[in-house]
Amino acid sequence: MVGQLGPLPIYVFGLAAALGFAAGTAVSLVQARRLGLDPAVLFQAAPLVMLAGVLGGRLGYVLVHWRDYRGHPAAVLHLPEGGFVLYGGLVAGAGALVWWARRAQMDPWRALDAAAPGLALGQAIGLVGAALPAPATACGIILSYGLFFYLWRLGTQWPARGRLFFAYLFLHGFGWLVIDVWTPAQRALGLTLGQWAALAAMIAAGAGFAWGPRRWLAPRRPGGRWVTRRLIRPEPYPVSRWRQRMWGAGAWLGGLALLLGLHAMRWL
Repeated sequence: MVGQLGPLPIYVFGLAAALGFAAGTAVSLVQARRLGLDPAVLFQAAPLVMLAGVLGGRLGYVLVHWRDYRGHPAAVLHLPEGGFVLYGGLVAGAGALVWWARRAQMDPWRALDAAAPGLALGQAIGLVGAALPAPATACGIILSYGLFFYLWRLGTQWPARGRLFFAYLFLHGFGWLVIDVWTPAQRALGLTLGQWAALAAMIAAGAGFAWGPRRWLAPRRPGGRWVTRRLIRPEPYPVSRWRQRMWGAGAWLGGLALLLGLHAMRWL
């Protein structure tokens, strides 16, 4: 516990998760504008997505550790103890976002694309407070933070609908498939449960790449239909590309150093 807010205790994991969600939401709103979506409409989905993600992550953890909870059902709601499964939260949060996008007449594939970079950044920040082995957490922070910048840059090229989200899903799954090799956990057929989940995410992403949408979908015209057109890449920046890359590299390294420093402080 790091503090007290009135009668409510503040835990490291909860604080890191809240900061990660706030930063990820801000990035997703900027990405939404870049992709032609209305950030105000997407922002309205944030509370629902957050609630679905928390409940989905907790439900996934309870199902995995059902033997520990079947005799103590009240402990399921004891969130301060921690215990969340990333992919449970990801499935529930993505489902909530798709439902909201359809309800708001927004392209659900582009809504997922808008959320992808923010999802990676939010996870990088949230891992600072995660109760995982120190090397695995540090590797996860590096993976997620690097994935954030890659997806942010890839978004400037206007990839086909859903491609940003599928890229996140595949690369994140591949990264954790490697990281979990050194995790001391129970294994089935040589893989940990986290590795099996990561492998399932990679397969789902591969299916999305193979059979997902292949066209860019512009925002819907008032009273009209969705406007489709083939991928149009924006013109490259005319000047200072090298300077932009240097600034980008500096910002990435500075942010990464900050997160790893905060993570290291927990183990001192």
